[in-house]
Amino acid sequence: MLQLPTLKQTPKFSPLTIAVTALISGWLGLAGCQSQATKAETQQSLSELAGNTDKLLIVDCLLPGQVRKLGSNLTYVSPRRPVKTTASECEIRGGEYVAFDRADYRTSLRVWLPQAQQGDPEAQNYVGEIYEKGLGIEPDYQTAAAWYRKAADQGNSRARINLGFLYEKGFGVKKDLAQALNWYRKASGLESDNLQFSSSVEISKAERNELRLLKQERQQQKAETDRLRKQLKSTKGQLSAERSKLAKSEQHMLSLRKEIETRTVLTAPAASVPSNQQELEQLRNKLAQQEQAVKSQQQAILQLETSLTAQHQEMSVALRLSSQEKQALEQALSEQTSQASALKRKYDQAQSELTKANQEIAKNQPKLAQQRSQLEQAQQSLLEATNKTITLESQIANLQRDTELKESAMGEQGVAVTKLRKELLQYEQRLQTLEQAKLSESSTLKQDIASREQEISGLKTKLTQSQQQLELSQQQISQLNPDLARQQKLLFQTQKELVSTKTAAARKELELKKLRDSEQAYLDEIQEQQVKIDRYQAEALRYRTQLADLRNQRQTAALSGPTIEILDPPIALTRGIPSVRLRSASKERIVTGKVSAPAGLVSFTVNDQTQAPDPLGIFSTKVKVDNDQTPVKMVAVDKKGQRTSLEFLLIPKMRNVRQPQLISEKAVDPVADTKRLIGEVDFGEYHALVIGNNQYSSFPDLVSASTDAQQTAELLRDKYGFKTTVLMDATRYDMLSALNKLREELTDKDNLLIYYAGHGELDRVNLRGYWLPVDAEPNSTANWISNIAITDILNAMSAKHILVVADSCYSGSLTRSSMARLDVGMSYEIKTKWLKVMAKTRSRTVLTSGGLKPVLDQGGGKHSVFAKSFLKTLSENNSVLEAYTLFRGLAKEVQQTASKFGIDQIPEYAPIKHGGHEAGEFFFIPQG
Repeated sequence: MLQLPTLKQTPKFSPLTIAVTALISGWLGLAGCQSQATKAETQQSLSELAGNTDKLLIVDCLLPGQVRKLGSNLTYVSPRRPVKTTASECEIRGGEYVAFDRADYRTSLRVWLPQAQQGDPEAQNYVGEIYEKGLGIEPDYQTAAAWYRKAADQGNSRARINLGFLYEKGFGVKKDLAQALNWYRKASGLESDNLQFSSSVEISKAERNELRLLKQERQQQKAETDRLRKQLKSTKGQLSAERSKLAKSEQHMLSLRKEIETRTVLTAPAASVPSNQQELEQLRNKLAQQEQAVKSQQQAILQLETSLTAQHQEMSVALRLSSQEKQALEQALSEQTSQASALKRKYDQAQSELTKANQEIAKNQPKLAQQRSQLEQAQQSLLEATNKTITLESQIANLQRDTELKESAMGEQGVAVTKLRKELLQYEQRLQTLEQAKLSESSTLKQDIASREQEISGLKTKLTQSQQQLELSQQQISQLNPDLARQQKLLFQTQKELVSTKTAAARKELELKKLRDSEQAYLDEIQEQQVKIDRYQAEALRYRTQLADLRNQRQTAALSGPTIEILDPPIALTRGIPSVRLRSASKERIVTGKVSAPAGLVSFTVNDQTQAPDPLGIFSTKVKVDNDQTPVKMVAVDKKGQRTSLEFLLIPKMRNVRQPQLISEKAVDPVADTKRLIGEVDFGEYHALVIGNNQYSSFPDLVSASTDAQQTAELLRDKYGFKTTVLMDATRYDMLSALNKLREELTDKDNLLIYYAGHGELDRVNLRGYWLPVDAEPNSTANWISNIAITDILNAMSAKHILVVADSCYSGSLTRSSMARLDVGMSYEIKTKWLKVMAKTRSRTVLTSGGLKPVLDQGGGKHSVFAKSFLKTLSENNSVLEAYTLFRGLAKEVQQTASKFGIDQIPEYAPIKHGGHEAGEFFFIPQG
C-alpha cells in the first residue's frame, strides 16, 4: 500500500504527527513514571518487610494445594494444607494467613477444622487447643476434651498430655487423677512390664464438687450461726425472767424478815404463848424456804450467765471469722471491681470509637456514591468517544484507499513529480554538504569563499526553479484531478477531528484516572476504617472476655483452697490407684512434699498425725509401711475452713527377695556410669541460645544479667558440650531471628536450651508473661515478646527436647504430674531402658526463677540468686542429670537465700502448655 507523500512545502500532515507524537510521548512518560513509582513502592515494601519482626512470629498458614498428575491425562489440585510456620515463610510459599495479633477463634478454626474433620490427629489436637485457649471467647473445655480424645485414640502424644491435664484439673470432664496419670503414662511410652510411669502429683481444691461441698458447708455454718443467735436471744430472755423472779423473791424474803422481826418484838412479853411460838416458827421455816429458793435461782442465773458468756464468745468467734472473711471478700471484690471498671471504661471507649467510625463511614457513603456515579458517566463518555474514534479511523482508511487509487491513475504526472522530488532531495543534500563544508573549512578556504558563494547562489536559483516547476506540476495535477484536492482537504479535516477526538479521549482518560484514584483513596480510607472497626471489635471482645474472667474470679477468689504437692517419692498407677511401689524392704518411708494455702494454713495432717511444714511450705514425714500396703491420706485446711485431701498407697517390696542389682550399683562410679550410658543411649546433639540483657533504653539497667549469661554459656559449652549462641543486649529482632534460625536448623535429633536473663512483665489480668528486649518501651508493648509467641515457636520446632531457663517470668504451664520421674534405686538395666524411652520422647519444659527480673545476690556475689544456684548445681554434677533433679537442687536454696533479703522468689519447673510437650525430660550429659 502506497503512503501519502510528505512534501516540505505542504505542512498539512504535521499537526497530526505532532499531536500523535505528543500523545504517545505523554502516555509513555506516564507509564514510565508509573513504572518508576511501582519499583519504588516495591523497594519500600521489601525494606519494610526486612524490618518487620512480626513476620518472624508463628501463624496458622493455609498453603495452596499441590498440582498432581495421575497417569498421562488426568491433572488435579490437592486440597490446601494447614501448617504452623512463620508469617514470612507462609508468604514465600504462597500461603494464606491472618496476622499474629489479629488471629482469633474463627480464623484458627477455619484453617484446622477441615483437616480435623477428615481424621487428621495433629489437626484434631490443634482444634482441641483452640477450644481450650478460647482465643477471644470463653474456653469450651468439653468440646476441647472431645477433640483431644479423638486424637489421643489415634496415638497422638500431645493430645494425650492435654487430655490428661483436663482430667487432672476437672476441666470439661469429671476430675479423675487415675485417668490423668493413665493418659500421661500412654503419652510417655513407658508401658512395658518393667518400666513404670512415675511423676510428681499436685492436688488442689479447684474443682466443682469440692466447691459445691464448700458452699453447703458455708450454708451450714450460716444456719448454725442463726441458731446460735436465736439460742442466745432465748437465753437472754430466760436470764431476764429469772432475774425478775429473783428480785421478787428477794423482796418477799425481806418482807418476811421484817415481819419476823416485828412479830418477835411484839410477842416478846408473851413468849410463853404456844400459838405465837408456832406462828413464829412457821414464818422462820417459810423464810428458810424462800432463802433456799433464792439460792437456787442465783445458781440458775449463774449457769445461764456462764452459758450466755460461752455462747457470746462462740458467737464472737463466728462473727469475727465471718467479718474477716467478709473483709477479705470485700477487698478482693473491690480489687476485681476496680479492674472491671477499668476494663468497662476501655470497652466503652472502644464502643464509642467504633460508633464514630461507623458514623464516619455512613457520612462518606453519599460522597462515595456520587464519585461512583461520576466515574460511570466518565466511563460512558469515554466509550462514546472511543466509538466515534473508531468510526473516524474507518473513514480515514476509506479516504486513504481512494487517494491511493487516484494517485495510481495519474501515471506520468506521478512519475514526473517523483523525479522532481528526487532532484530536489539531491539539491538539498548537496546544499547541506556544501554548507557543512563551508562551516568546517572556512578557516582554510577563505580564498574560495566567493566562488563557493556564487556556486551556492546558482544552486539556490536552480532550487527555486525546481520548486516552481514542482508547484506548476501540482497545479496541473490539481487541474487534471480536482477531486484529489478536495479529498485531501477532507482527509486533513478528518485527521484533525481524529486528533481532537483522541485529545478529548486522553483528557477523559485522565479524568477517569483521577476519579479512579479518588475512588481508590475512598476505598483505602474505608479499608482503614474497617481495620479500625475490626481492631475495636477485637478489643471489645477481649474486654468482654476479661470481664467474664473477672466475674468468674469473683466467684472463685474466696474459694481457692490449699494445694498439696508430693515431691518424693514419685507416684505411679498400680491397678488404677495412685501408689508408690517401694524398692526396698524398709518398714518406714520418708514422704517429702509441699503444701501451700493462700488464705493461711490452719492444719495439715498425714494419716491423722499433725505435721508442721517449714515457712516455705516444705514438709517431710516418716510413714510406717505395713507388710501388704499402707494407705496415706494427707489433709490440709486453711483459715477459711477450706479442705484439700490427697490419698495414695505405699506398696512395699517383698522382704525375702534379695537385691543383688541394687547392691552392686552402689559401687558404680558416677563418671563411669555416665560414660556407659552415653555409649548405650543416643541423647543427640545439644544447642543453647543464651540471652543476657543489661543495658536497656527505657527500663532500668540490670547488673548481673550479662555476667550470668556469659558464665552459663561457658559452663554449658565446656562441661556439657553445648553449641552455644550468645546474645548480649538483644533487641526484639535479634531474639526472634535467633529463635527462628534455630527453628530452621534443628532436627528431631537435637536438644535445645534457651537461657534468658533480663526484664520481664506479667499481666495480672490475663496472666500473660512477656520478655523485654533492650528496645522495649514501658508504655508500649510493640517490642515486647510474649511467652505465647515463644511457645508457638517452640511448638513449631523439630528439636526433640527443649528446656527454657528464665531468670524472669514465663506464663502458661502444665502441672508436673505430666512429667516422667526417674525412681531412686533403679537397676542399671532398667535405668538404661527408661533413659532410651525418654530420649525419644519429646519434651518442652520451663525452669523459672519465680521473679520478674534477675535478683542480685546481695551477699556479695556477682550473680543473681537464681543464676548462682543454677551454675553451682551444674558445676558440681558429674552424672546424667534430669532437669527435674536440677530444679529440686536449686529450688529450696533460692527460696531461702531470697527470703534472707526480704524477697519472695519461688522457682518453678513444669511442662510448657501447648508447646508440644509429650511427657519427655531434658537431660544434662557431662562430657569427658
